[in-house]
Amino acid sequence: MHGGAAKPGSIIYGVKDVPPIGSVIPLVMQHVAMLSVELVFPVIVVTMAGGTVEMARDAVSLMMIAMGIGTILQAWRKGPIGSGYFCAHETGTAYFPAVIATIQAGGIGLMSGMVLLSGVLQMLFSRLVHRLRILFPSEIIGLIIVMMAFSYIGYGMKAFWGVGGEHHKAVPATPEAIAVGFVTLLVIISLYIWGGKRMREYAILAGMAVGYVGAWFFGVIDNAAIERVAAAPVFTFPNVQGGWSFDLRFLPAFAVAALCSSIITIGNMSTCQKVNELDWRRLDLKSAGNGLFAEGLATSVSGMLGALPQTTSPGSVGLSVATGATSRYLGFAVGGVLIALSFFSQIATFLAIMPKPVIGVILLVEIAFIFPAGMQVCTSRMLDFRKMFVLGLAIAFGMAVDIVPEMGKAWPDWLAQLFNSPIALASITAILLTLLFRIGIASHQVIELELKEFPARLAQFLEESGEAWGARREVIHRMLFSLEELFQLLEAEKLATSPIKLDISFEEFNMEALVIYEGLPPVLSHIRPSDAELMEEEGALVQLSGFLVRKYARKIKIEEKDGKCQIRLGFEH
Repeated sequence: MHGGAAKPGSIIYGVKDVPPIGSVIPLVMQHVAMLSVELVFPVIVVTMAGGTVEMARDAVSLMMIAMGIGTILQAWRKGPIGSGYFCAHETGTAYFPAVIATIQAGGIGLMSGMVLLSGVLQMLFSRLVHRLRILFPSEIIGLIIVMMAFSYIGYGMKAFWGVGGEHHKAVPATPEAIAVGFVTLLVIISLYIWGGKRMREYAILAGMAVGYVGAWFFGVIDNAAIERVAAAPVFTFPNVQGGWSFDLRFLPAFAVAALCSSIITIGNMSTCQKVNELDWRRLDLKSAGNGLFAEGLATSVSGMLGALPQTTSPGSVGLSVATGATSRYLGFAVGGVLIALSFFSQIATFLAIMPKPVIGVILLVEIAFIFPAGMQVCTSRMLDFRKMFVLGLAIAFGMAVDIVPEMGKAWPDWLAQLFNSPIALASITAILLTLLFRIGIASHQVIELELKEFPARLAQFLEESGEAWGARREVIHRMLFSLEELFQLLEAEKLATSPIKLDISFEEFNMEALVIYEGLPPVLSHIRPSDAELMEEEGALVQLSGFLVRKYARKIKIEEKDGKCQIRLGFEH
């Protein structure tokens, strides 16, 4: 879908652009640092399995290799593999409860086998997603993007203020941590607003550098973390944990986790498409399906390596939007660097000890860019009471995940995962309500009008129909303008001898208006009358109306059928 689309002005390097090496280096470093934050999860899993420090280090390295492969596959765009967008991969936290359950029941081998199987399930789902367009109208896509931003607020604000500790233990904010957070944010904002386009590429990296130095100076990074970096070996070859086993009792838990991960990826694909296309209208489900296939394949690779499942990274997507660099070639570079760094434990460890205030600032910057993009998608279509209920209730349920964490305890463990993810719960709520509210919505709406009363009734009729269908407002307005000009022509030429029947229909890519009346067909001019003709000739205004009908409608068909004139106007949606 991004073959010939014009990129927005805020994007410096679009999906097809090849950035210069001087820009690639800082951009890649920022993304690798961002993705490294999630590498704490392999350490937790190995620790719960009773593994050694060496096994934990190997798990981190293997996860980096798997993430690198996944990021490259995502940017690949060959056959069914890859969306062709820069959408980096990270540890799939949606799988975490299922992974912990398998680790406790059967160790690394069982976890690896089930991760491999969940990747296969996601690849199968990816081949069906293009048939599910009805489940993903623009307002739900916008909702998913908005909830991606919401899901960062809790952790991002805690990290920014330097509060929160292991096992969610409350830790009071310190003046030093607050100072590091504000100075880091100030540096990034300053470079964005006053630094010009070129400096935007370095804004996040500059903020991170200032944050690291400030955290070391004020003691926000403890000595144990610095000693951990010094003690890590410079170069290592990770050991692959061989052996896989399967237990179908855990299949529902992994299937639900794969669904949650797929929803996150659909949201990321939507953001990637929207920010790269100036005239973006809707999600390209074929491209998204190929992206899901790449994610499923990468997760299966994780299972083969004994690593954790993967998902696409909302943080990396947000960082791409913030820096204005969305080139797919950055995906190849980031993937390659992740694989290379997996052999350099000291560098990976340094990235893994990123100060909390710095992490919080990066997440807040991403929220600032992702949230407005989601709201624009939500409001790009007309909204009636049905869609207001869909969006309002879905957002409420999604936000309740962090506000009322106990609400998932009443469900079985495999289903409770939905209540651990704001994005998943909000999306499932919105999809179910959308299906429910489709009851009573007809694909055709019909009204009968007298020419003398058409202006007010016609506008109200189209407005109400557009809201019920969730149509794009500009298409409804174009249809309204075309019909108004047509009705004015019919009235001026006295062509209609009966009331006019108007039948409008809607489907995702097209809208059509069928005008039926008794009388003579109109002549719709292909040529606009000149200004002089409009001033001097009496019939020029009628000619102008006919010309405007053709201008607003994409296709027109006029025929006589059953003794009545039928005018069919088609509009691209």
